[in-house]
Order: sequence, then C-alpha cells, then structure tokens
Amino acid sequence: MKSKILPMKRQDLFATYNIDASFLSMALAYESTEPWIYGNFIQIKGFKGNPQSYFYECQHNRDTPFFLVQRLGKDLLNTKWKDIIQFIIECIDLNYYILMMINKSYLSVYQNTYYKDYLHDIFIYGYDLEQEIIYFAGSALNGKYSMTSCSFEEFRTAYVQSDKDGLFDWLYGIVLYQYRNTEMHKVNPDLRLQIKTLLTHYIESTHMCLFDFSTTAHYDREQLLFGFDVYRNLIDYINKGGFEQLDIRPFSLFLDHKKIMLQRFKYFNSNQYIEEQNIDLGSLVENVQLAEIHWVLALRYNLTKEEKIKEKIIEHLSRFMEKEYEVYSRIISIL
Repeated sequence: MKSKILPMKRQDLFATYNIDASFLSMALAYESTEPWIYGNFIQIKGFKGNPQSYFYECQHNRDTPFFLVQRLGKDLLNTKWKDIIQFIIECIDLNYYILMMINKSYLSVYQNTYYKDYLHDIFIYGYDLEQEIIYFAGSALNGKYSMTSCSFEEFRTAYVQSDKDGLFDWLYGIVLYQYRNTEMHKVNPDLRLQIKTLLTHYIESTHMCLFDFSTTAHYDREQLLFGFDVYRNLIDYINKGGFEQLDIRPFSLFLDHKKIMLQRFKYFNSNQYIEEQNIDLGSLVENVQLAEIHWVLALRYNLTKEEKIKEKIIEHLSRFMEKEYEVYSRIISIL
C-alpha cells in the first residue's frame, strides 16, 4: 500500500490540548460515536495551587466503547521494530491511530515555536510512501491545533531525540486506538440521566468517580479540584499575582468547554431526548460568548500588563460562575 489516511473530522470544539482535540477529531469521524461524545466532556478537573493544568475528567483512554485502546511500552517497540516509520506504517495498515511522544523541536513545522528539546504528544493518522510523509495532528501551526505532516527523516530524528534523559513521557508509552463498530459496545442508552448526573457533579464541584481510584492513579487525590472549584483556584492565583504572563490554556479550555456544552444540547434537542420540551440554547450561546471575552481579556492582559484588566478578569469569572450555576441548574431540573 503506497499511502493510507485514517478518518479524521475537522472540528472547532476542542483546541486547547492535542490529546482531547485529536481524540474528538477521530471519534467524530464515526457517526455512531456521537451519543458517547455528548455524554462526556462535562466535568473539568484541576489541581490546588496550579493555575495551568486543567483537563476534562473523561477516561477516553480506557472506557470508550467504540475504540479498542492499547498501550505499548517504548522498550518493546524498540526491540521489535528497528525503524519507527515501519512501526507506524504497520499500525496504520491495521487501522490503528497512534498517540505518542516526540521531540517537537526536530520537526520543521515547529520551527521558531519551541525551545530545543520539547517533548509533547502528537496523534498520527496516516502516511504516504511516495512522498515519504507522516500525517499527524497536534498544536503545530502558530501553537494552534491543526492537522499537518512531516517527512519520514524528520520524524525519525524527533522520535530518537525523545528518549533524552529528563524528558517526561506522560503517556507512559505509545497509545493505539482502533475503531470497532459491534453490537457488543453500546453507549449508555439513558443519555438523559448520564448528562444530568455529570452536570450535577460539575456545578457541585464533586468527583464523578469518588471511589474509582484507577481514574486518578497518577495524581494526589487530595490535590484534585473539580467543576467550579477549578475556576475558584484560577481566581485565587490571579488575585495573588506575582506572574509575568497569564497562562492562556485555562481560558482556552473553558471556552472549549462552553462550545461542546452548546453542541451537546443542540444534539440533544435535534434527537428529541426530551419529548416534553427542548433545552433553551440561548443561554448556552451566551456562555460561549462570555468565555470568548474571558479568553480575549487574558490575551490583552499579557500584552499590556494593565492591572485593571486583571481585576476585570476576576470580576467576570466570579459572575460567570453564578450565571453558569443558574443555567445548568435549570437544565438539570428539566432532565
């Protein structure tokens, strides 16, 4: 086979973290996955005192019904495959997507973007033997999530250089995803109850898997925050000051969160999950617009360092939590 590209769907719901954005781009390429997608990505989590690392509490590495998920250690890979390109080709030919770490500094698409030795995850979905290129997704062009490509030789170097001492592999190996469409793997049919439960956990800032220790195995559970506590943590950090730049990623993730929340209930309404009435989308559209304002304010502060902008961000986030609580409480009462 001279080339093969696995299905990926361009989407503008997620852009903050490649691990989420690429998973969504892959999953949305298969129509049957929509109920699962819109029944997840509701809760967000963070860490006390850390204003940077905020994520979705969504275990798409282990409990996604439509994808067979496997993790392969790099030591085993390097023992069985002497050439990383050959490994990628064989995986793609077997319809496996590949999530793995490389040293991005060695890819030309990242020139002038990162310092030397920058280990990060990318998501591989295709290859072309004639052009000798790998197709992958990640935060490539101007730091924005995109689908792009690189040469075989560049990728070989980026992979070899990812083994340098001191570069941390948070994937703990290579993660493989293979789509499976069988009757054995049905999404929870009561999407209405699932969304109601997870949305309640979000507004009450509670852990949706309190006694499931496997979901937080890599973290100190006492340091985890959920839902609105993540916003409060960011507000506390901004109040204390002492930073040169605001990390834009939390604001970007909050914006992504409002976008998929709106899309979730558009899907909910169009598929008539509630026969009695539709969910009012107007307030959810407003939430997206407000989250965009927060994101722009954070960018503006980084450019100007004006104290009044920082104060405005704190004020907006505090009011926004109150508004979200009212909006989602209404939706929960309908569900």
